[in-house]
Amino acid sequence: MVNRGDLVNGPNSGLWSNPGLIDRIVCPACKHQIIWNSLAGECQACRRKFPIEDGIPILLRDRTLAGGDEIEHEHLGYKQAQATYFDREIMARFERDRPRGAPALHRWLLEKKFLIGTRAVSSMLPGSTVLVVCGGSGMDGDFLAQVGARVITSDISLGAAQRAAERATTYGLQYGSIVADIEELPIMDRGVDVAYVHDGLHHLASPLIGLAEMIRVTSIAMVVTEPAKARLTRLAMKVGLALEFEDAGNRVERMEAKAIGARLEENGFKILTSRRYAMFYRHRPGAPTRALSLPGLLSLAKLVSLAGIRVSGRFGNKLTVQAARDRGDSTGASTGLHQSQKDSTHARA
Repeated sequence: MVNRGDLVNGPNSGLWSNPGLIDRIVCPACKHQIIWNSLAGECQACRRKFPIEDGIPILLRDRTLAGGDEIEHEHLGYKQAQATYFDREIMARFERDRPRGAPALHRWLLEKKFLIGTRAVSSMLPGSTVLVVCGGSGMDGDFLAQVGARVITSDISLGAAQRAAERATTYGLQYGSIVADIEELPIMDRGVDVAYVHDGLHHLASPLIGLAEMIRVTSIAMVVTEPAKARLTRLAMKVGLALEFEDAGNRVERMEAKAIGARLEENGFKILTSRRYAMFYRHRPGAPTRALSLPGLLSLAKLVSLAGIRVSGRFGNKLTVQAARDRGDSTGASTGLHQSQKDSTHARA
């Protein structure tokens, strides 16, 4: 239940003006309904309060994890380090607009990666409600909104969530932005049609905990695109093309498609595609990417990249796993409005 008031016409209006999105959000701790006003929300069961800043609900047990004030809290560990890093102003404009404004090759690679990562579920996306976890400043929410999905993009960093909302306003995109922890998602059981992650699980100390939460909240399909454990990646790390530790301070926990697929199958999913492929680009494009984006070189660079994607196979540094729930396990499908009423916190795999 929401008393939306001025929120409908303010920042992040794509969330508050759409009951089909906001009504899927629940208390991250006990998974009960939240009553909202223009300043905050309160859980009907455990009475936890969740503030709203710039139209963005901060759906965390510990507000400081959102990293909004740039203050270091060493005892909070890796999550705080990531949140404060991604709030730095030097990255703000680039993160908000990416891939818009980036060199043509960088933009093409990101668009190609999105297409590879959603190919098996592309027919399911238009009209579906999609939760993007670890969604950063909204790039993947942007891609998904453009293909007709109804999107909630989430991130643990308030700064990132603010930029995602600003992106939606700037480019006329209809999606909602929230602050949330992937390990404790504020979404009802089977509350969204599709759960989507792109280069997000590798931020976690235990990626399978985040995967378990994605499984809990989705009713139809899952999309996972992550760095893969690969010899090619180890070689790239040695020559400086890939990182063992990101600038935010977290170790890159590269994953195996088989492990992801096995966990999904254990929970009633059918694997639609599971593949590895090679693709290299820096988060912030440098001089080589700008040079290869020149008209005379761009076509050649694309052809070389496509060849690498096609022949790399099981040696590739990227992986994508796309899966759909078995038709015999369809409770809560389509509308995603089923909620299991629980007084305790959810079980984690």
